[in-house]
Amino acid sequence: MEYKKTNQQTFSMLEVGSELEKNDLHLELIEKSRKLDHIFNHSRDGMTLSDQEGNLIEINQACCDIFEIDMESIQSMKLGHHVAPQGLETLEEMRKNLIEKGYVVEKLPVLLENGNRKAVELSITYKAYRDYNLSIIRDVTEEQVLFDQLMESKDKFTNIFENALDGILIWDKDRMIVDANPAACQIFKVSLNEMKTYNLFDFLEGVDIKMGKSFQKTLEEQGEIRGDLQFTMLGGRKETA
Repeated sequence: MEYKKTNQQTFSMLEVGSELEKNDLHLELIEKSRKLDHIFNHSRDGMTLSDQEGNLIEINQACCDIFEIDMESIQSMKLGHHVAPQGLETLEEMRKNLIEKGYVVEKLPVLLENGNRKAVELSITYKAYRDYNLSIIRDVTEEQVLFDQLMESKDKFTNIFENALDGILIWDKDRMIVDANPAACQIFKVSLNEMKTYNLFDFLEGVDIKMGKSFQKTLEEQGEIRGDLQFTMLGGRKETA
């Protein structure tokens, strides 16, 4: 009997499995790329990809909205183009630290082409995609305004607290004194550090303790109260406040 070789190609299960794994990996990479594109283009934060010289390679629409400029104009600019003069030193420090740390984030003042001023939080990740740096820019103008207002209010409160002619005490929920202004320390003839070791009720005696508890209950229920209590100072002197 004559035996003839055939040219029929043979496949191993290993080769088939390997091809399936390659296809699955390819599909997975396509899906991840699609998701990343969606995040990049639909993020409410500005996002850019830039090279190591700061040239902008990719910019999303949110970035254009933050800087109030069209896509064509912003593409010709470099990362940090809109940073105001008082923020340039901080930006330069970010660039110096980026390679060493791999990630930097700072709040920066920016000056737009139309003259408007904003505050942004800029975070940069070193070589997040191939050789490009990923920057995320968040508009924090409203947050900065609120912070500035809080700091202004704090400064005003501190000024009133420190210079008031009337004594002012601040205590916690357990009635422990946590702060006192100079006038209060003068009235009680006690230093601030020593004052912080006392409970408010340490200065009340007899019926005033009962009244103090009643005042505290009303304060917790209504948020404020006005009334008179007689305080007994450390030397036995009485003061009504």
